[in-house]
Amino acid sequence: MNDDTATELTTRGAALQLNGDLDGARAAYEAALRADPSHAVAHNNLGFLLAQCGMLDDSLTELERAVELDGHSSTAWANLGNVRAATGDGPGAVAALQHAVELDRTNALAHEGLGRLLLAAGRLAQAERACRAAVTVADVKAPYLVTLATVVGARGRLREAAELLERAVELDPNLAYAWQQLGAARLARRDYGSSIEAFRRALVLAPENGRARHALALTLLAGGERAAARTELERHLMLHPDDHDVRLDLAAVDAAAGRFEAALASIAVVPETERARFARAAALVGAGEHEEARTLLQRLVDEGGAYAHRAQETIDVI
Repeated sequence: MNDDTATELTTRGAALQLNGDLDGARAAYEAALRADPSHAVAHNNLGFLLAQCGMLDDSLTELERAVELDGHSSTAWANLGNVRAATGDGPGAVAALQHAVELDRTNALAHEGLGRLLLAAGRLAQAERACRAAVTVADVKAPYLVTLATVVGARGRLREAAELLERAVELDPNLAYAWQQLGAARLARRDYGSSIEAFRRALVLAPENGRARHALALTLLAGGERAAARTELERHLMLHPDDHDVRLDLAAVDAAAGRFEAALASIAVVPETERARFARAAALVGAGEHEEARTLLQRLVDEGGAYAHRAQETIDVI
């Protein structure tokens, strides 16, 4: 077999991968590499596919071979950078993505990947430059506007972040995570009504998005809509029954409404933590079980943890 055969197999693999047939795509890429072990694109595509499947070590091997064979491929360098980032090699990831950008200033994915890494490293000004470059060169801009908004928000410019997210959802109204982040940006500015609307739009598009539903519930609670908040917390727990923080939020809502037995029932299935012990103590106080509550609260005080001060304040009033 020859290079033409390898190229044909690689093209076939790319079509299969695009259509979600990862097993078929992998078989095609491996066949291409049997035909031509030095086919850089086949190594790159196989490396990208293996990363999709969570096989990061094997992915790195393929992508390192791809850039060894074709050091001018911005795509391969970008893929290598993203996989290095996934394995925790931050400096190596930044170096690879910077090289990808140097090779092709129009590689939006490389700019965005670099921006995300710089954001994680706290290099916010550089992260913003990289994300703005991604928006500038991208054909489909909405996802890149969301990333830029994240960086701008991290720099404290909440109004601008919200405006960027407004542009993103205008360009792509079906981008669920953009609506979720818009809800968070509006909430940070205490615009509760618009925040609730954005979270609800996110959930229409992605009903199983636990973070959006939890955020919606807390926003409803902050706006005084306790019954609606409780409904959303219960819906969340139907999909994510092991989310103990949300179960404690539900217990707090019940306790505030005087449903102390319901609160205690929720807390009973949560692993014992400082927060869980304080929640149980608070519910016991409400239920009139002061002796048991005082014992739990005193333990929190003696441990000197995050709830020690609140525990002491509660002891002082019962």
